[in-house]
Amino acid sequence: MQEKDTSLQLIKNYLKKLKELSKDEKEVVRKLIERGRVTGFLSYEEIADALERMPLTADEIDEMFILLQKLKVKFGDKERLERIKGKLTRKAVEEVEITELKNPIQSYLATIGSVDLLTPEEEMELAKKIAHGTEEEKKWAKEKLLRANLRLVVSIAKRYTGHGLSFLDLIQEGNLGLIRAAEKFDYRKGFRFSTYATWWIRQAITRALADQSRLIRVPVHMVDSINKIEKASKELMQELGREPTYKELAERTGISEKKISKYLRLAQQPLSLEMPVGDEEESRLENFIEDNRHLTPEGESLNQYYKEQIEKVLNKLTPREREILKYRMGLDGEYPHTLEEVGTIFGVTRERIRQVEAKAKRKLAQYLKQLEKEEGTLEEESGYEDNEEFQD
Repeated sequence: MQEKDTSLQLIKNYLKKLKELSKDEKEVVRKLIERGRVTGFLSYEEIADALERMPLTADEIDEMFILLQKLKVKFGDKERLERIKGKLTRKAVEEVEITELKNPIQSYLATIGSVDLLTPEEEMELAKKIAHGTEEEKKWAKEKLLRANLRLVVSIAKRYTGHGLSFLDLIQEGNLGLIRAAEKFDYRKGFRFSTYATWWIRQAITRALADQSRLIRVPVHMVDSINKIEKASKELMQELGREPTYKELAERTGISEKKISKYLRLAQQPLSLEMPVGDEEESRLENFIEDNRHLTPEGESLNQYYKEQIEKVLNKLTPREREILKYRMGLDGEYPHTLEEVGTIFGVTRERIRQVEAKAKRKLAQYLKQLEKEEGTLEEESGYEDNEEFQD
């Protein structure tokens, strides 16, 4: 009875430290710990499902695992824990072992679940050995520190599933971040290693998502925001029964509507031109996309009309002015030339070309105004009213 009272007090003390959790969220955590205390074990699936959306820090998660250890709760894959307790027959044990071979995630989780968590004192001692020990001591201490924090990688990687990389790939990238954290960790600054490592693990995972999960690369600093928006969008769709507006997403995420619009455009995945469309397997997306590389007969006719109108206007200039303007504006199939390039072609300075161009544009502007008075707006005749290249 006294042991139970002590356990309940430990749980109560832990819950008091969770300042960011609501009353309902604390109740979820309490039930999870209580279930582990009563049954003697918790699977990582149970822990992850319960804590997935909880605003817990890495230190608070560490403390929870330490508390569970004090309560003599075992962790790992559910089937393995049941096997430890002797609840499975030999045949069932063999089936589980075969399943573990087929499911590398379960096997990995079970392996890291057997590694004890470190106390702050043990963590500090290992960090000192990594910094000041012999080469052999450094290697041993680093390996032990890494192994004790592998489950932290799993808990962080789980938050990024469904964004283009498999769970195992996310864990692998997170482990690289964990290794980097162990190399950079300075125990003299007073941080817990798990707190420091969390940043490096998240950084490694988000960078991998930015580099590998999309055909079009998204800057690393935007990945977290995009993930946050996508998560909020799914939640709002369930709550509202429709696609949320940018305003609703902005209220939920704290990101401006303008940035949400930008990020969602970046998050779009390219479609394959060979993607089937409709029920017929032979219909592909490419069959329904207009070919803009070639003009339609109507477009060809309109293009010819515009060329004639341009030529009609340019004929009001001298041959020299007309040629210079064609080079500068990229007419008759030419690309737009710089003043210096046109000056080289005509054997004069760039300043002289600028003067001739300005004079030619003034002539054209006067002619267009005259046409406007005589024949109505030029827009009705040839669509040139808004062409800035013909302005002074």
